[in-house]
Amino acid sequence: FFFSILFYFQFSQMGAYIRFCSSQLTAAALLQKLVEIKPGFDDFLRQCQSHPQVKGMPLSFFLLKPVKRVMDYPLLVEKLLKHTTNGHPLHLLAIVFEIIQRIMEQVNEGTRHKENTERLEWLQIHVDRNSELTLDEKLTFNSTTNLMGPRKFLHHGLLKKAKSSKELVAFLFNDFLLLTYPNFSVAPQFSFDKHHELKLKLYKKLYY
Repeated sequence: FFFSILFYFQFSQMGAYIRFCSSQLTAAALLQKLVEIKPGFDDFLRQCQSHPQVKGMPLSFFLLKPVKRVMDYPLLVEKLLKHTTNGHPLHLLAIVFEIIQRIMEQVNEGTRHKENTERLEWLQIHVDRNSELTLDEKLTFNSTTNLMGPRKFLHHGLLKKAKSSKELVAFLFNDFLLLTYPNFSVAPQFSFDKHHELKLKLYKKLYY
Protein backbone atom coordinates (compact mmCIF):
# COMPACT_ATOMS: atom_id res chain seq x y z
CA PHE A 1 0.00 0.00 0.00
CA PHE A 2 2.67 2.50 1.02
CA PHE A 3 4.69 1.52 -2.06
CA SER A 4 1.70 2.42 -4.23
CA ILE A 5 1.18 5.73 -2.42
CA LEU A 6 4.88 6.58 -2.84
CA PHE A 7 4.68 5.90 -6.58
CA TYR A 8 1.54 8.00 -6.84
CA PHE A 9 3.05 11.11 -5.23
CA GLN A 10 6.33 10.72 -7.13
CA PHE A 11 4.64 10.55 -10.52
CA SER A 12 2.16 13.33 -9.78
CA GLN A 13 5.14 15.72 -9.50
CA MET A 14 6.99 14.93 -12.72
CA GLY A 15 6.81 18.36 -14.35
CA ALA A 16 10.60 18.76 -14.33
CA TYR A 17 11.02 15.41 -16.09
CA ILE A 18 8.50 16.41 -18.74
CA ARG A 19 10.45 19.61 -19.51
CA PHE A 20 13.79 17.77 -19.48
CA CYS A 21 12.62 14.94 -21.75
CA SER A 22 10.99 17.40 -24.15
CA SER A 23 14.33 19.19 -24.53
CA GLN A 24 16.51 16.08 -24.85
CA LEU A 25 16.69 16.13 -28.66
CA THR A 26 17.66 19.80 -28.57
CA ALA A 27 20.36 19.09 -25.99
CA ALA A 28 21.79 16.23 -28.07
CA ALA A 29 21.86 18.40 -31.22
CA LEU A 30 23.57 21.26 -29.34
CA LEU A 31 26.16 18.86 -27.92
CA GLN A 32 26.96 17.56 -31.40
CA LYS A 33 27.17 21.09 -32.78
CA LEU A 34 29.63 22.15 -30.06
CA VAL A 35 31.80 19.11 -30.76
CA GLU A 36 31.91 20.09 -34.45
CA ILE A 37 32.49 23.85 -34.21
CA LYS A 38 34.08 24.64 -30.82
CA PRO A 39 37.86 24.00 -30.70
CA GLY A 40 38.96 21.88 -27.75
CA PHE A 41 35.41 20.98 -26.68
CA ASP A 42 35.71 17.33 -27.75
CA ASP A 43 39.04 17.01 -25.92
CA PHE A 44 37.43 18.48 -22.79
CA LEU A 45 34.60 15.93 -22.98
CA ARG A 46 37.09 13.09 -23.34
CA GLN A 47 39.01 14.39 -20.34
CA CYS A 48 35.81 14.39 -18.26
CA GLN A 49 34.94 10.95 -19.56
CA SER A 50 38.24 9.56 -18.25
CA HIS A 51 37.36 10.48 -14.64
CA PRO A 52 36.91 7.34 -12.50
CA GLN A 53 33.48 8.40 -11.22
CA VAL A 54 32.18 8.78 -14.79
CA LYS A 55 33.24 5.18 -15.61
CA GLY A 56 34.05 5.97 -19.23
CA MET A 57 30.50 7.04 -20.14
CA PRO A 58 30.07 10.01 -22.55
CA LEU A 59 28.03 13.11 -21.69
CA SER A 60 25.35 12.00 -24.17
CA PHE A 61 24.73 8.94 -21.96
CA PHE A 62 23.93 11.11 -18.93
CA LEU A 63 21.66 13.38 -20.99
CA LEU A 64 19.70 10.36 -22.18
CA LYS A 65 19.59 8.45 -18.89
CA PRO A 66 16.66 10.39 -17.29
CA VAL A 67 14.63 9.93 -20.48
CA LYS A 68 15.25 6.19 -20.53
CA ARG A 69 14.36 6.01 -16.83
CA VAL A 70 10.99 7.64 -17.43
CA MET A 71 10.33 5.31 -20.36
CA ASP A 72 11.17 2.26 -18.21
CA TYR A 73 8.63 3.08 -15.49
CA PRO A 74 5.51 2.14 -17.53
CA LEU A 75 7.02 -1.29 -18.23
CA LEU A 76 7.87 -1.78 -14.56
CA VAL A 77 4.41 -0.82 -13.29
CA GLU A 78 2.70 -2.87 -16.00
CA LYS A 79 4.64 -5.99 -14.96
CA LEU A 80 3.73 -5.41 -11.30
CA LEU A 81 0.04 -5.12 -12.22
CA LYS A 82 0.12 -8.35 -14.21
CA HIS A 83 1.17 -10.23 -11.06
CA THR A 84 -1.19 -8.42 -8.68
CA THR A 85 -4.76 -9.46 -7.90
CA ASN A 86 -7.61 -6.96 -7.70
CA GLY A 87 -7.83 -7.05 -3.91
CA HIS A 88 -4.12 -6.57 -3.31
CA PRO A 89 -2.96 -3.12 -2.07
CA LEU A 90 -0.42 -2.96 -4.91
CA HIS A 91 -3.32 -2.93 -7.36
CA LEU A 92 -3.54 0.80 -6.60
CA LEU A 93 -0.66 1.02 -9.06
CA ALA A 94 -3.32 0.98 -11.76
CA ILE A 95 -3.88 4.66 -10.92
CA VAL A 96 -0.13 5.26 -11.13
CA PHE A 97 -0.04 3.54 -14.51
CA GLU A 98 -2.65 5.97 -15.85
CA ILE A 99 -0.59 8.90 -14.54
CA ILE A 100 2.54 7.52 -16.24
CA GLN A 101 0.71 7.19 -19.53
CA ARG A 102 -0.43 10.81 -19.30
CA ILE A 103 3.15 11.86 -18.50
CA MET A 104 4.47 10.01 -21.55
CA GLU A 105 1.83 11.68 -23.73
CA GLN A 106 2.90 15.09 -22.37
CA VAL A 107 6.56 14.27 -23.01
CA ASN A 108 5.83 13.27 -26.60
CA GLU A 109 3.66 16.32 -27.19
CA GLY A 110 6.27 18.59 -25.61
CA THR A 111 8.99 17.09 -27.80
CA ARG A 112 6.92 17.60 -30.96
CA HIS A 113 6.05 21.18 -30.00
CA LYS A 114 9.65 22.10 -29.19
CA GLU A 115 10.97 20.53 -32.39
CA ASN A 116 8.31 22.33 -34.44
CA THR A 117 9.14 25.69 -32.83
CA GLU A 118 12.88 25.26 -33.36
CA ARG A 119 12.49 24.32 -37.02
CA LEU A 120 10.24 27.29 -37.71
CA GLU A 121 12.78 29.56 -36.03
CA TRP A 122 15.57 27.98 -38.10
CA LEU A 123 13.67 28.78 -41.30
CA GLN A 124 13.00 32.31 -40.06
CA ILE A 125 16.77 32.86 -39.97
CA HIS A 126 17.91 30.92 -43.06
CA VAL A 127 15.24 31.71 -45.67
CA ASP A 128 15.48 34.98 -47.63
CA ARG A 129 12.04 36.50 -47.03
CA ASN A 130 12.79 39.76 -48.86
CA SER A 131 12.41 38.20 -52.31
CA GLU A 132 10.02 39.60 -54.91
CA LEU A 133 8.40 36.15 -54.82
CA THR A 134 6.91 36.75 -51.37
CA LEU A 135 3.59 38.45 -50.74
CA ASP A 136 3.27 42.13 -49.84
CA GLU A 137 3.58 41.23 -46.16
CA LYS A 138 6.78 39.54 -45.02
CA LEU A 139 6.39 35.85 -44.26
CA THR A 140 6.74 34.94 -40.58
CA PHE A 141 7.19 31.21 -40.19
CA ASN A 142 6.55 30.96 -36.45
CA SER A 143 3.12 32.60 -36.58
CA THR A 144 -0.55 31.69 -36.79
CA THR A 145 -1.92 30.61 -40.17
CA ASN A 146 -4.96 32.17 -41.80
CA LEU A 147 -7.17 29.12 -41.32
CA MET A 148 -5.21 26.26 -39.69
CA GLY A 149 -4.26 27.71 -36.31
CA PRO A 150 -0.56 27.78 -35.33
CA ARG A 151 1.78 26.94 -38.19
CA LYS A 152 3.21 23.43 -38.02
CA PHE A 153 6.19 22.04 -39.85
CA LEU A 154 5.35 18.61 -41.32
CA HIS A 155 8.13 17.38 -43.59
CA HIS A 156 11.19 18.34 -45.63
CA GLY A 157 12.98 16.80 -48.60
CA LEU A 158 15.56 17.28 -51.32
CA LEU A 159 14.33 17.64 -54.93
CA LYS A 160 15.93 18.10 -58.34
CA LYS A 161 14.53 19.91 -61.36
CA ALA A 162 13.97 17.47 -64.24
CA LYS A 163 15.69 19.50 -66.98
CA SER A 164 18.50 21.31 -65.23
CA SER A 165 19.01 18.90 -62.27
CA LYS A 166 19.19 21.98 -60.06
CA GLU A 167 18.82 21.23 -56.38
CA LEU A 168 15.76 22.35 -54.42
CA VAL A 169 14.97 21.98 -50.74
CA ALA A 170 11.24 21.57 -50.05
CA PHE A 171 9.47 22.27 -46.73
CA LEU A 172 5.88 21.21 -46.14
CA PHE A 173 3.73 23.00 -43.55
CA ASN A 174 0.12 22.59 -42.55
CA ASP A 175 -0.85 25.54 -44.77
CA PHE A 176 1.63 25.67 -47.69
CA LEU A 177 4.55 24.07 -49.51
CA LEU A 178 7.82 26.01 -49.65
CA LEU A 179 10.37 25.37 -52.45
CA THR A 180 13.81 26.93 -52.04
CA TYR A 181 17.24 27.13 -53.70
CA PRO A 182 20.18 26.39 -51.35
CA ASN A 183 23.34 28.50 -51.72
CA PHE A 184 25.40 25.29 -51.73
CA SER A 185 24.63 21.61 -52.32
CA VAL A 186 23.12 19.73 -49.39
CA ALA A 187 23.05 16.35 -51.18
CA PRO A 188 22.46 13.58 -50.38
CA GLN A 189 20.21 14.85 -47.57
CA PHE A 190 19.25 18.13 -45.96
CA SER A 191 19.54 18.40 -42.18
CA PHE A 192 18.46 21.19 -39.82
CA ASP A 193 21.19 20.15 -37.40
CA LYS A 194 24.11 20.00 -39.84
CA HIS A 195 23.52 22.84 -42.31
CA HIS A 196 24.02 25.80 -39.97
CA GLU A 197 25.52 28.07 -42.67
CA LEU A 198 22.89 27.38 -45.33
CA LYS A 199 21.01 30.24 -47.00
CA LEU A 200 17.80 29.57 -48.93
CA LYS A 201 16.06 31.60 -51.62
CA LEU A 202 12.49 31.13 -52.76
CA TYR A 203 11.87 29.18 -55.97
CA LYS A 204 8.18 29.94 -56.49
CA LYS A 205 5.87 32.73 -55.40
CA LEU A 206 4.28 32.02 -52.05
CA TYR A 207 0.52 31.75 -51.52
CA TYR A 208 -0.61 30.99 -48.00
